[in-house]
Amino acid sequence: MQNAEQNTEILNKAIAGCLDIIEQDREKEIIARRFGLGGPKETLEQIGEMLQITRERVRQLEKAILIRLRISAEENQIPGLAAAEKLLIRNLTEMGRVARLSDIADRLFEKRTLSSERTGIYFIATISKSLMIVEESDKYYTSIGIAEYGDEKSVRKKVDEIVALIREKNAPMSTEELDAKLDYEHPDHIKAIASVSKALATLNGDWGSVKWPVVNPKNIRDKIFVILEMKKKPMHFSAIAEEIRNSNFKRKNVTVQAIHNELIKDPRFILIGRGIYALSSWGYEKGTISDTIKGILEEAGEPLSREEIVKRVLKVRKVKETTILLNLQNKDLFKKVMYELNTGAPFSEALARQGNVFPKLLINMLKTSELTGNLTEVLDDMAAYYKTADTNRKQIISALTYPSVVLVVAFAVLTFLLIYIVPRFQDIFNQLGSELPAITKLLINVSVFVQNNILIIISVMAVLIIIVVIMYKHIKKVRYGLQWFMMHIPVIKDVFIYNEIVMFTKTFSSLIRHDVFISDSIEMLGKVTNNEIYKEIINEAVSNLAAGNGLSKAFEGKWAFPRIAYEMLLTGEKTGRLSSMMENVANYYEEEQRNMVQRLKSFIEPVMIIMLAFIVGVVLLSIFLPMFKMYEGIL
Repeated sequence: MQNAEQNTEILNKAIAGCLDIIEQDREKEIIARRFGLGGPKETLEQIGEMLQITRERVRQLEKAILIRLRISAEENQIPGLAAAEKLLIRNLTEMGRVARLSDIADRLFEKRTLSSERTGIYFIATISKSLMIVEESDKYYTSIGIAEYGDEKSVRKKVDEIVALIREKNAPMSTEELDAKLDYEHPDHIKAIASVSKALATLNGDWGSVKWPVVNPKNIRDKIFVILEMKKKPMHFSAIAEEIRNSNFKRKNVTVQAIHNELIKDPRFILIGRGIYALSSWGYEKGTISDTIKGILEEAGEPLSREEIVKRVLKVRKVKETTILLNLQNKDLFKKVMYELNTGAPFSEALARQGNVFPKLLINMLKTSELTGNLTEVLDDMAAYYKTADTNRKQIISALTYPSVVLVVAFAVLTFLLIYIVPRFQDIFNQLGSELPAITKLLINVSVFVQNNILIIISVMAVLIIIVVIMYKHIKKVRYGLQWFMMHIPVIKDVFIYNEIVMFTKTFSSLIRHDVFISDSIEMLGKVTNNEIYKEIINEAVSNLAAGNGLSKAFEGKWAFPRIAYEMLLTGEKTGRLSSMMENVANYYEEEQRNMVQRLKSFIEPVMIIMLAFIVGVVLLSIFLPMFKMYEGIL
C-alpha cells in the first residue's frame, strides 16, 4: 500500500508528462490555468484577457489540446500516465468502481482535501481512456469511475434508480436492502453509486434523503434523535452527549447542558426517569408518575395490586420502586403536614406531630436547619444519609442471604431424608436382623423421633423465634446480648461493626457540619442508634463531656470502635475538624464494608456447600454402611 507522498509523486509525474508533450507554451498555459494545475482554476474570460484572445478562441484551443492529449494517452505516449491510471483504477476498484472526486482525493492524499488539491486527479481522468467523469450538477457530485463499467450516462441512470427506490419506500434503506432489489455484483458498488447523488445521505449503513434527519442530522435535536433511534433504548442525557462526541457526525462538539436543553424542548423526547429520555414513538407519554399510574388504572379497567402497578409503571418509566410506592401512598399524611404548615408550625414541628412516621434524626436536623437557614442543604444531606443506610442494610442482607438459604435447604433435605428415606431402609434392616453400626442406630432413632414429633418440633421452633423477637424488641439485656453475639461471630463480625461505624460517623459528621453542638450531637446519636453496645459507649461520652473531659476518651480501647476510627476522632477533636474527619472515617469503612461483603460471599459459598455435602454424606453413609456389611457377609 503506497502512502500519500508516493501517490502525490505518481500523479505529479503524470501531470508533468501531459504538459511536456504540449509543444506551445501558450497551450500549456491554457491547460494549466483551465484545470488549476499549479494555481487557481481560471475561467475562459480570465485566460482570454491574459492571452489577449477571445473567450471562444480559448475554448477552441482547449478542446483541440485535450483531443491531442487523449490520442497521445491512447497511444501510451504520455510519460507517467499509465502509472497514474493504475493507481486511480486500483483505488476506485476498492471503493466500488466509482467515487466522488473528493472521496478518492482524500483517500490518496490521506487527509481532508481542498478543491484546489483535487484538480490534478480530475485532469488525469479527463484525458484518460480508462477513466470516466460524472460532471457536477444539481443532482450529482463530481465523480470519477472506471470507464469499462459504464459511462457518465449509465452511472447517472443507476444513481436515479437508487434514489427512486428509496423515495418509493419513503424510509431509509440499508445497503443490504438495496442489494436485494438491484442487480449488482457487490453491495460496495451500490454504496459507490449512491454516494454520487446529492439527493442521498447515509448514516450507520442506512441510505435516505438528505432531508431526513435520521440519515442527515443537521442540528443537535436531530443528532439526539439519531442516537436514541440507533441505540433502541432510553438513555441519560450525559450518555447521549458522550455518544454524539464519539460519533461520525460532521459537528459533534456538544456540551451536556446543550443536550439537556434540547431534550426538554423537543416533543419527540420524553423524560421517563431521572435525566433518562426516550422517544415518544416508542409509546412513552409525558406526565408525572401519578399521571402514569392513573393512565395504567384507566387502561386496565379493573383494580390492580400494588405489585402489578409497580411492574407496569417500570415498563414505561425508569424510576425507583420507592418513587412509585410514594405516589401510591395515602395522601392523608401529606395533607396533615400541609395543614400544620398552613397553621404556622415550623416544618420540623409539622413532621414531629405525625407520630413515629418520620425519623427522630431527620426532625432534629430540620430543627437545626430552621435556625441556621440551610434547610435545602440539610434535606440533601439527609437524603444521602438514608440512602447510605439503606445500601448498608442491603449489603448485610446480601451477605446473610446465601447462608440462610443454604441452611433452610439443608434443614429441608435432612428432614426429607429422616421422614421419607430412612424409614424405608429401616424396614429392610429389620428384615435382615443383622447388627447395625452405631451411626445407623443413631440415625434411625433420630428419624423415629422426628417422625413422631415433627409438628411439635416446628411449633417449638416457631415459638422460640417469636419469643426471641419479642424479647429483642422489649428487653434491653436480651438485645445487648444478641447484638454482642452477632458482633463476635467469626468472619461476619466485621460486617456488623463496620456498618455501625459508618452510620455513627456519618451521622455525627452531618450534625457537626450543620452547627449542632458536640454535646447535643452525641446525645442525639444515643437516641437514634438501635445498637445497645454503641449506646453504652455514647452514654459514657455524654458523661465525659458533662464532666468537662474530652470526647475521644469514651471511645479509647473499645472493641466495638476500631483503632483507626478512634485515631481519626482524636485527631479531629484536637484540630477542630471533627466533621471532615468523621466523614473520612465513614467513607473508609463504607468501602471496607463493601469489600468485606464481597469477600464474605466468596468464603461462605464453598463452606456452606461443604457443610451441606457433609450432612447428606453422613446420612447416606449411615444408610449404606449396613448394606456393605451385609454384602461382605454374603461373600
